[in-house]
Amino acid sequence: MDILQLKIYGFAEDLGGSSDGFLVDYIINGRSFLEMVRETELPYAIKNQKPDLAGQYIGLSPEEVFLPGNVLLNGGVIEWDGKNPILTCPGCGSSLCWGIFARLDIQENTVTWGEYENIHRPEWNYKKLRPFVFEKQQYLAALQPPVQGIFICPECGSDKQALTAMVETSPNENDPWSSVLQYDYCERCGYPIPMHLGERWDALSLQDVRNEWVSLYRSAKTRPRKLPRPKRLPGEHWGADLMAWKAKVADSSDPGRLVGR
Repeated sequence: MDILQLKIYGFAEDLGGSSDGFLVDYIINGRSFLEMVRETELPYAIKNQKPDLAGQYIGLSPEEVFLPGNVLLNGGVIEWDGKNPILTCPGCGSSLCWGIFARLDIQENTVTWGEYENIHRPEWNYKKLRPFVFEKQQYLAALQPPVQGIFICPECGSDKQALTAMVETSPNENDPWSSVLQYDYCERCGYPIPMHLGERWDALSLQDVRNEWVSLYRSAKTRPRKLPRPKRLPGEHWGADLMAWKAKVADSSDPGRLVGR
């Protein structure tokens, strides 16, 4: 059986899209599904002299993917030939504009993904991207949303903390950081994250957290300094950088070789 995990990342606004929120990548057997799609499409994109088209998608939002959302359980609108959209357009967020569809076969004990398709590229063959068969109990467990108290960075979506700071402040109605007594540094992007946001106190949603972080804390002049960001490997991506990052063909004679921009 294949194993599904969900990974939160990045923001659609940084791709020029219409929404400002988290996205979700599917990690299947330890590999990004988006990267698998990119590898499958690359030979066709090169043949069309448009290599950058390969893998040019974003994931769906947590609200669509995590329970009680039901896109990955054949819920909502089945948009194309009985198939569900699982990756969508980075510009407008519509899978009918540019997206990957899959047929989801949900049985008593298994869930199968297969018959992948980009409706605007019928000549692109996805047979090399094999069907994935998940044990249903594990699949449903993967769809459970992050629980309150578990750190999720509102800047980059990481669940890794570098360290926690406790400070004393003087209240100032013009300074949102003056009421923050504890904050966690994100290991991946280096931002200091107010603990009530990183751990989503008072049942804050991921989108509520993102909105409050951007509107109040991220650009405030009194924000504590960021930590140095760890060295990024070629092709690795995180946070807002992901939205500006595209895989490039390093050598068109070697379609399998990709490097980060």
